[in-house]
Amino acid sequence: MSPRLPSHAVARRAIHFIAALAGVLSLAGCGQDAAFWMTPEEKATRAFPPSEAFKRAQAALTGAAGAQEALRTEIDERLLTRVRDCLDLSAIGRFVEIAEVPASDSERNCLTRRDAELTMWLRMRSIARILTEAPVRAARPLTIVATVKSDGPAEFLHVTVAARADVAVVADSAGAYRVVEAASGKVLRTFTGRADPAHRPALSPNGRVAAVPDVPSGLAFFDVETGERLWTTPKATHLLAWLPGSEAALVAGDTRDTRVVDLHTGRVEKHPTAGPDLLAVLTDPPTAPLALLLGPRELSIVQHERVANAVASWPKRTASSDGFDATRPDAPAILFDGRRLVGAGQLGKLFHLDLGADPVRSADWNLAAYAPWTGPVKLNEKLVVVLSRRAGASSGDLFAVHVEDGTIAAITEPVAGAARLAALGDRTGFALIEPHAVRYTDRVTSAPVKFLSE
Repeated sequence: MSPRLPSHAVARRAIHFIAALAGVLSLAGCGQDAAFWMTPEEKATRAFPPSEAFKRAQAALTGAAGAQEALRTEIDERLLTRVRDCLDLSAIGRFVEIAEVPASDSERNCLTRRDAELTMWLRMRSIARILTEAPVRAARPLTIVATVKSDGPAEFLHVTVAARADVAVVADSAGAYRVVEAASGKVLRTFTGRADPAHRPALSPNGRVAAVPDVPSGLAFFDVETGERLWTTPKATHLLAWLPGSEAALVAGDTRDTRVVDLHTGRVEKHPTAGPDLLAVLTDPPTAPLALLLGPRELSIVQHERVANAVASWPKRTASSDGFDATRPDAPAILFDGRRLVGAGQLGKLFHLDLGADPVRSADWNLAAYAPWTGPVKLNEKLVVVLSRRAGASSGDLFAVHVEDGTIAAITEPVAGAARLAALGDRTGFALIEPHAVRYTDRVTSAPVKFLSE
């Protein structure tokens, strides 16, 4: 019978054995940071790291002030899902080195596709973050008429002014989108896109993100301050509305439908309520995720809200929109914090819906004597502006219409014969777009009509 070793001797021998084993593993390349200790997912990610485009988008998003730990965790989880979905992890054992991780051509192609999807998701999350930042430039009242002049043969098509920032975008027929100081018209930078005579470019309320038609098709989102192209989608033609508070936007799809762009998850899906005959999408007030979806026969007030990893929507109220002229390209103007909707009606009339009433009330004001006219556009919460070109007139005339009683008054502002009237989006005021100059203001500085200044 062999003598029994003391317990401390047994422990000492165990420690020596473990140390020796660790030394052998270390010599074999299995140290603490070596492949032996990694999970198959970690080895696969080391062997096939994400693309450089992904790394740049990740650095821009996670390096920004206020980046949340939950976002970093979500990025790590998506990287693990990337290799789980594309590679056979059962073939990656403990003793397989990183350089020896196998992958077929189809698996490598799968990783490339996932990298592109993840990069797109990160860029969309960047847009969601930028939308929450302070205005790129503090908003200033447009107390005088700002003017932007063309420096070439291309003709101006549209102007969009940010709701809460001193920034505007002016589009021309050559596909140039000039970012200007709204109050002065000074050009800050220019984006190149696709000329779109039918739809104006979009600006986020804080003036930091511009959405313009892309070349040869699709929609591109730019960082106004840096000029960086943030994200491009072929699934949309133009942006219809931002949905504040929901990390989402509504866009016109490439197949004549309305789609929800979920900037949180990266999904672009068909809107469950809005149909292909959508005429206008408007949000007012800008702090609430409400949209007015105006179809050819019905107006829906739709609530949007983020729920977990999706954007939910449901109609709150509906009303008949038969009074609107569906053949007119002008979008209706929304006034009184979303309670009034004013647009072109049948037979030269100005149609008015009082959405604050229950049931919804309608009225119309006869402007047949001023036909043909374009508009209306919102001047302030009580007034809309129309541009009349009566037969035989060499130039146009501007008229203000009081939406509560139909009072009509002339605006003494010179209007060239080729000028077009345009709204300023969420801002009060209006724009006159001439072939080689754009003039816009948030008030009528030369109007002698008393109620214009009330």
